[in-house]
Amino acid sequence: MFDLLIIGGGINGAAVAREAAGRGLSVCLLERDDFGGGTTAASTRLIHGGLRYLQYGEFGLVRESLRERERLLASVPHLVRPLTFLLPVYADSPYGPARLRLGLGLYDLLAYDRSLPGSRPIPPREWPEWEPHLRRDGLRALFAYSDAQVEYPERLCLEYVLAARQQGAEIANHTEVTALLRDGERVAGATARDRITGAEREVRARVVVNAAGPWVDRVNELLDARGAQDKPRKPTLPRLIGAVKGSHLVFPWRESGPLSAGPRHALYSAARRDGRPFFILPWAGALLIGTTEVVEDVGPEPARCTPLEIEYLLAETNDLFPGIDLRPEEIAYTYAGLRPLPRASGPTAAVTRRHFVVDHARHGAPGLLSIVGGKLTTARSLAISVVAALSCAVRGAVCAVRPAAHTRGDCRPPFRRTAHRAPRTAFPGSVSDFAALREEELRAGRAAGLPEITAGHLADLYGARAPRVRALAAAEPELARPLCAHSPVIGAQVRFAVLEEMARTVADVMLRRTPLGLAPCLGHDAAPAVARLMAPLLGWDDTRVAAELAAYEAIVRERTAHRLL
Repeated sequence: MFDLLIIGGGINGAAVAREAAGRGLSVCLLERDDFGGGTTAASTRLIHGGLRYLQYGEFGLVRESLRERERLLASVPHLVRPLTFLLPVYADSPYGPARLRLGLGLYDLLAYDRSLPGSRPIPPREWPEWEPHLRRDGLRALFAYSDAQVEYPERLCLEYVLAARQQGAEIANHTEVTALLRDGERVAGATARDRITGAEREVRARVVVNAAGPWVDRVNELLDARGAQDKPRKPTLPRLIGAVKGSHLVFPWRESGPLSAGPRHALYSAARRDGRPFFILPWAGALLIGTTEVVEDVGPEPARCTPLEIEYLLAETNDLFPGIDLRPEEIAYTYAGLRPLPRASGPTAAVTRRHFVVDHARHGAPGLLSIVGGKLTTARSLAISVVAALSCAVRGAVCAVRPAAHTRGDCRPPFRRTAHRAPRTAFPGSVSDFAALREEELRAGRAAGLPEITAGHLADLYGARAPRVRALAAAEPELARPLCAHSPVIGAQVRFAVLEEMARTVADVMLRRTPLGLAPCLGHDAAPAVARLMAPLLGWDDTRVAAELAAYEAIVRERTAHRLL
């Protein structure tokens, strides 16, 4: 019997697991696919305060996001790094220079404890220096402001997962919840099936947290419809999620050719067609463009970037940079995901990005909590809200589910030990002085015969855990060799992913433990080597190796489907 069962291993579920385990609770986390493989991986890969939320009066959310941005910059500097954005204002922009200046000033004010530079207008004489290829026609103002980028949000999610495991949480990926269990009226756990081995189990818990993101409603539909004395009982759980799809385009960066006429900085601009904001970002040696907002039903198939979305993003980018002339055939790959926004009517842009914790005691299902919303930036603060809500959930009480309700002493729960003691375990990769660590890894890498690009890559990806990967490479020279001419990833990282990071499939390693699948070859060249390294560690035969490679190729085909249009 666990104190807490968490369904969903995206950034929200992983953060809740870390927070709860750090406060002394026994925790089990189950993820249907792989950690961070859904909405987390399909994000725009930013850690930001939410500048555009100001226009909807979401001052509390912006302040919360800015505070959490600072925490992440300090705690995982190997993954989260500052990024300077440019914000152009044109004659036909939704907001004029004066209003943007006011908004940026408020943004700076709410970030009063920031470590990043404040915003500033860029004088017209400096525009060519900052962005020589930006469209000048109608350009009225250009502003610079600071936020942050997480190149690999999948790795950030994994840091939460590994921290939870270090604190005693039981963690399982590729494990699908097939039913929610009741003990009388109370939700008391779930049945689950390992999607790789087929093994089934029951997980009993005092509280179940549904952190399935866009699939929250689908998980709630699994609730056993029988109540006390095994009498049929009609579930009364409301629909909570109004999923919105966001799509992105990735272009390989080139020093010459069309992309040389593109941006020099990250850009945040309003689309000319509909006034929606979108980003053009330097990312992992590529150019990342997104995102869209399309209302979409949550189905079993993965979200797809459509031709209309490709046309929309290309048109807006080409309009901002007339010389870039991006075309569909130049896209390296696309990706899309669903945002788990609250179910609401009206324009999607106006739907709040705040998160909510719904206690289903009021719906006849005590012991079950659902998470609605959430962002990469605010995962930790969301987790604190969830842990605070556990007090009422375990008693079957109905409350406002706000942390303040618990700090006021309204609850005297069995989980009282969770109320004020924050987790003391840092992220596994945390380091106080990342620059010094990276320099030391470069020195140690040279001594071990590793190329400088590989040693720097290990520091950037693993932070304080980089020496452990380097030690594997030093012990077996075969593991020190790059797996692909297009990437600095080495064989030691594959072994480390399996032995230390719960990787169970080739796709886990290619897309979520390493950036091999993001290389210009999309991992085609490295996948066979990865499978060969994983096979003896996981007991795969030739048939299983072939199946793993076929499954990965199917993912690549999905990401490059635009080439067939």
